[in-house]
Amino acid sequence: MLKYSQFIDEHHARIEPVPEGVQRPRWSVLIPCYNCAAFLEKTLQSVLGQDPGPADMEIMVIDDCSNQDDPAAVVDRIAGNRARFFRQQTNVGKVRNYETGLHACRGQLVHQLHGDDLVLPGFYREMERAFRQFPEAGAFFCESDYIDEAGRVVGKTGRELEETGLLDNWLPKIAQAQRIQTPSMVVRRDVYEALGGFDRRLDCSEDWEMWIRISSRYPVGFCATARAQYRTSAGNNSSRSILQGTRGRIQRLMFDIVDGYLPEGVVAPVHKARALDLALWFSSHIPKVIHHNGVAGWFRLCREVLRFDRRPAVFRRIASLTWRHVREKSFRKNLHG
Repeated sequence: MLKYSQFIDEHHARIEPVPEGVQRPRWSVLIPCYNCAAFLEKTLQSVLGQDPGPADMEIMVIDDCSNQDDPAAVVDRIAGNRARFFRQQTNVGKVRNYETGLHACRGQLVHQLHGDDLVLPGFYREMERAFRQFPEAGAFFCESDYIDEAGRVVGKTGRELEETGLLDNWLPKIAQAQRIQTPSMVVRRDVYEALGGFDRRLDCSEDWEMWIRISSRYPVGFCATARAQYRTSAGNNSSRSILQGTRGRIQRLMFDIVDGYLPEGVVAPVHKARALDLALWFSSHIPKVIHHNGVAGWFRLCREVLRFDRRPAVFRRIASLTWRHVREKSFRKNLHG
């Protein structure tokens, strides 16, 4: 196991090893939440439906001082004393909330499942099988469905391998594009002990930075037989950061951080491709931003897009999505007018 590394400083919590002699479950399922009690019932049910028992799995819900709902009541009703509930006394932000779970957990394998996401049946069994087959892996992840607020599947992440195994040449791929959604990822606790917690400077993309950090030090595997579901609701952190106009700044900071510790041989080849990927991804939010924030939001988002890349494909994408939204809005106005 690696000893405390260069990453553990004021920006990364030190995750202490579990003391010798403490009885440890195989699994720690950490469910951070904030104002998402409407979805928390299904999240808990997706875990409890494949619960191997308290000797093998601990379940923790960590609430970041929700002010619009009562997650404690949901946990009590759905899980009873099967899940431990932690409530922050004040809102500490998502990264500090994650740290609470990482400090408290005792399992050998840590699964972080946001309070509005899901795992499908067999997730823990298949992930367990993957780690048993490839014990050298620092982490395993699987394919994710994107689901909307009603639970309908609206997309999916890529399938990295057809059969479960370790990924070859993975670091340049994850350094270029975010290919993993958090509910699909399982990490050995001793990896967090070696590399520290999520980066406190980031209030979005902190997961991407962590997956890059892990991939730069450990083999990472893909479990072809497990599946998770990531909810894309208007109120989640990713959507809020786009609408508030903070995502671009944080994204650039994240790149500065990871480019500072990745080998130049990894950074240089992916730099241009990553910039184009991000510009196209940001521009895909144009219709949503116009709908919520109008022309001012559109202008702000376009400025952020062009700070990533100014190639002709990006300008065409901006024009196409803007015109499509204006045309559809005009059509709806005429239809109802």
